[in-house]
Amino acid sequence: MRSNDNGLRTEREMPVGFLLCLHFVFIILQGIWLGGISDPVVRITLSKILQVLACLLPVVFYRYSGAPATIKRKLRINCMPAFPMFFISLAVMCGALLINVKLCELLSRFGVSYSVGGMELLPGVGGLVFALFMYVLLPAVCEELFFRYALLQSLGGGLYAVIISALCFSLMHFNLFGSIYTFVTGLVLGCTAIATGSLILPVLLHGSMNGLALLLSYLAVKLDAPMYLQVESIIWSVVFLGGVVFAVFTLLNFNRQQNELVNLEKNTDEPAERRNTLTILVPIIYIVAVAVWNLIRMIL
Repeated sequence: MRSNDNGLRTEREMPVGFLLCLHFVFIILQGIWLGGISDPVVRITLSKILQVLACLLPVVFYRYSGAPATIKRKLRINCMPAFPMFFISLAVMCGALLINVKLCELLSRFGVSYSVGGMELLPGVGGLVFALFMYVLLPAVCEELFFRYALLQSLGGGLYAVIISALCFSLMHFNLFGSIYTFVTGLVLGCTAIATGSLILPVLLHGSMNGLALLLSYLAVKLDAPMYLQVESIIWSVVFLGGVVFAVFTLLNFNRQQNELVNLEKNTDEPAERRNTLTILVPIIYIVAVAVWNLIRMIL
């Protein structure tokens, strides 16, 4: 529990270990319960219910403990407007995805087979609406609430919190061959959350990437393999290059007022927050535990 200079209680702190343990329990339940379910609708629905509980229950406990409702801005890039930051962030995530794909293709030349998984799609308009809700809306909102709100702030914010929360985010989407993309995505989403002091931009970015992945999943069903690979490459390349062009244009046209804002923030730095030993060790234990659990699932 924190107090101000007058001795008045202001807010209580929810231990980060409790949030991570609660999240980890539902990850284990998801792996145990979904193995024997053959019906795709039931399997997807139950999987998303467990994911929602894994993300939202820790958030509820975190808010109940008296945590602030908004994210504190701590990064220099908060001088950049949210609109260009969206495209720049999208370009970075697409770039990470393209690099990840190329590395996997390189590994395949050495005889290493890989699979990054896919979305289970149902036919018809109802299937599309179901997929949009399950694969785009729910993950974008629920995962951002947990990773970029509760976890990020319980770790104290700043670069350390962004890196650790990105590692946890990557492990929750555990796939060895997609780890570069998910980790970089976690870094970008964490930076945008702290830079803007809001979850709006991270949710939009998360939903946009999931929406593009859903679009490509439907195209994979409609197109033959060579045509699909061409379309996929074009889509990711256009988004990436468009974001890069927009980023360069924005940075070249940064006006004097924004530069002055950066200088002002540099002169008014707040002292770094101290972190106790548990705040540092517990996330590391969580990361190791999730990695071991997913490795066990892969072996079995």
